[in-house]
Amino acid sequence: MADTNGLPYFNIFWTDPAEAAHDWPDFGDVMARQFQAAIMARNMTGERAPIEAVWRRKLTELIDPEAGLLTRPQTGFSQKVADPGDQALTLYALVTAYEDALEESLKQVVLKMTASLLAQTEKGKGGSDGFLSGFIIKSLMASARVLHAGNALKLAGEQVHRVFVENPLFSPDNTFHHGGHLHGNLRTLVQAKEAQPKSTKA
Repeated sequence: MADTNGLPYFNIFWTDPAEAAHDWPDFGDVMARQFQAAIMARNMTGERAPIEAVWRRKLTELIDPEAGLLTRPQTGFSQKVADPGDQALTLYALVTAYEDALEESLKQVVLKMTASLLAQTEKGKGGSDGFLSGFIIKSLMASARVLHAGNALKLAGEQVHRVFVENPLFSPDNTFHHGGHLHGNLRTLVQAKEAQPKSTKA
């Protein structure tokens, strides 16, 4: 579901009648995933959804050309912020779009984003504690595989070290704390082994 401007809804309420409401995930979270899904659906079915081009335009317009990061707008339901989770999901969607079309403009957006994320982390201004530290690993590894982005590979290794050594998300018996973010933790595990530097692999 999307409004007349193409912005999807995070909240759908089972009322009578049913009601949709915007929320902060609608920008870099929901829209990025649905844009990626539209590309995948087109490749499977051969049918292009008209909303695909709208979501691509809206996502790229939200990316700050100087910072290279997606920034949510200030609205009645969102704060102006470059959220780590938004970067993870948007980066993965953009890599998917690049692999689909091999457009130089998309490549440059991805490389700028990964460079900015690495620079922020090295300055101690990026990243976050908890599952978000590992949430981006999958996206970074996709960038490394598809675009051979060295910044992405380096940052992925650093994030693996962070969530398994510095601030462990998982206990020795491969569980995580009660109340942990299931989606974020499972996404972390998907690519963590591949991203781990060879010198530190068990």
